[in-house]
Amino acid sequence: MLDTLFGLIPAASRGQQWLAEDLQLVNWGGYDGAHRVRFSPEATLLCGGSGSGKSTLMDAYIALMMPHTTPFNGASNGGVTGRPRGDEQRNILSYGRGKLDESRTEDGTKMRVLRGDGEDTWTAVAMTWLDHDGSRFTAVRAWYIPAGARVLEDTVRVRATTDRAFDLSSLEQAAALRLSDLAVKNAGLDPVGTDREFSARLHAVLGIGAAGAGAKAMSLLARIQAGQQITTVDDLYKRLVLEEPETMTTADAVVAHFDGLESTRTRMLTARQQVGALEPIRELRGKIAAAAERVQLIDEVGGFSDPASVATLWRADRRLGLLREVETELRDRKNAADITLREKRALADAAEAERDGLVDVLRLSGGDRLETAQRELREVERRLTAVQRNRDVLDGDLRALDVEIASRDEFTELVGRARAELADADAKARARSAFADAASAEKGIARTATCARSTSRSRRATSSPSSSAAPVPSSPTPTPRRAPAARSPTPRRPRRASRARCRSSRPRPAARPPATATSRVRSRSPVSCWRGPRGSTPTTSRSSASSSRCAPSSSRGARPSTSPSAASPRRC
Repeated sequence: MLDTLFGLIPAASRGQQWLAEDLQLVNWGGYDGAHRVRFSPEATLLCGGSGSGKSTLMDAYIALMMPHTTPFNGASNGGVTGRPRGDEQRNILSYGRGKLDESRTEDGTKMRVLRGDGEDTWTAVAMTWLDHDGSRFTAVRAWYIPAGARVLEDTVRVRATTDRAFDLSSLEQAAALRLSDLAVKNAGLDPVGTDREFSARLHAVLGIGAAGAGAKAMSLLARIQAGQQITTVDDLYKRLVLEEPETMTTADAVVAHFDGLESTRTRMLTARQQVGALEPIRELRGKIAAAAERVQLIDEVGGFSDPASVATLWRADRRLGLLREVETELRDRKNAADITLREKRALADAAEAERDGLVDVLRLSGGDRLETAQRELREVERRLTAVQRNRDVLDGDLRALDVEIASRDEFTELVGRARAELADADAKARARSAFADAASAEKGIARTATCARSTSRSRRATSSPSSSAAPVPSSPTPTPRRAPAARSPTPRRPRRASRARCRSSRPRPAARPPATATSRVRSRSPVSCWRGPRGSTPTTSRSSASSSRCAPSSSRGARPSTSPSAASPRRC
């Protein structure tokens, strides 16, 4: 500091006076894009209609030169009360986004802006001063406003100076990098960390205030430039003459501190919600990247329908590999089976050789006689089976003839009689006729029995159960026994007369054989074919008349009796 006639002045001022050369704006309020306002060396007057931007230019100057506790121009706030540059009044965010108006909706207050609606934006204010020696000094304030910014602390703030003229539009590249310190330095500015350091540098270079009273001088200038109407001497002394008590400054500092704490708490809550919402993003990002890689791999591999694709080649190679594995497995199994087959064949050859040796030993020990005896035994067993089968056939024929053979003589006699019967030319015809008569008699007996049963049912149905008279019994009708049909012999030896049989055949109604020594008795009763000794009389009992049989006689060539008394009685 230099001690002069006018008091202590900054040494950097060199006793000269700085004049404002121009004011630059980028995206400030209604000034969209880059704008430059040049000032006259003598004096500059701003005039225009309401809403033309006069207060917006003054607020840009206040935002550049005054601390953040200084309110903007009263005309721009429209008489709205509240904390300076708060949510209720004009602030850096509303000027940076170019606020037009507000509207009430169901979701809350909707602000209509020129820029920064759902996207990031930035704003900057710069002023260049010119000294009498031609040197220049430029002060710059810039703010990078994210799309989600709600308070000033959410923005990126830049405070910088330079000892030369500066084109504010050159910060466009730095704004693309979010106004980082390195980007600002590369643009040709010297950034400052805090508002206090920035104000101290301005006051020192421009010679504002004496003995460190630059802040007071700027506060008085802000009250004069506020454009507020003063109607009383009391308001004149309070606003323009008297200084604000330090208690009020301390209270404002405490309120600002509490506002900062509230803002910090709000940011912490918002950050916590953001962390909760964005925490799965890494995992989802990894899944998306993996899915993209998989899709790319699938696209590179191709589909199985394309014969020239990598997938088709892989599938063919895989099938070839599987077929080769199966082929190897089958080859191994075949080799194992061949080895097992050779072992079994070797064992079979060894067993065959051992058997041949045992056969030779058995032959040398008399085993051929044993084989001969076994072969003869098998032949005898075969003959025995045939004889037993023939004997069963013979027994059946004898039962049909009601003949019993107990000795060889009886069998020889039966054979002789059979040959005699076979030699008789009329024997077969007589047998057929006898069979036909027997069948007719059997049918008549069956009809008689049916009539008798029907008559008996009718009588039982018509008789009253409450009658005191004893029921008249019906005349007993003897139920004749069914005559067994003559069994047709098994045709084993048709040319030999080895057995006597009664053969059945269809009746011949036309021709009747002439009467010979053998007479036939025809009636509706069963027919008896009697073979007995010459001159004997057949039995006429009911048991003998109820069946048809050929009884063997005691002498060869015997004939049955022809007397009428030998016939069975007629029955209806």
